Amino acid sequence: LHYVPAGRKLVLIHDGARPLVRPDVVERVVAAAARSDAGAIAAVPANLTVKEVNGCGTITTTHERRRLWMAQTPQVFRTEVLLTAYEEAAKHGWSATDDAEFVEKTGSDVVVVQGSSDNIKVTGPEDLAVASALLAYQKQQGICTEDASDICHYLRQRD
Repeated sequence: LHYVPAGRKLVLIHDGARPLVRPDVVERVVAAAARSDAGAIAAVPANLTVKEVNGCGTITTTHERRRLWMAQTPQVFRTEVLLTAYEEAAKHGWSATDDAEFVEKTGSDVVVVQGSSDNIKVTGPEDLAVASALLAYQKQQGICTEDASDICHYLRQRD
């Protein structure tokens, strides 16, 4: 972040393990972040029932699904807000699973923008098959012009 040129109002963070992000999602997250005081992230509503369990494996809470969203990237923040969040995280020893969590911990509000269910995270071999099928579907629908085999070849070379 210290290499972001001076005067840049927004910084966009995208997880390279999400190769199927749609351009319209990126555009909507950037637009929402530009209107916000802190930033915005792509996310999709949870479509599974989420159970919280204790150390013995017993359910302690069933979370209200309609209030749960699954975070994705891109995540876009006001540059100074994100820099401050990282400075605070370093000072207090905070850990987080995404950049938005650091911003949240400073008390700033992060806006959620509807992401896309095909913006999957490719982290294992089975995800390559899903990504290949989704990419073929996107190509058929005119969303993406890449050949599914191209993305699979690229992803295999990363291993």
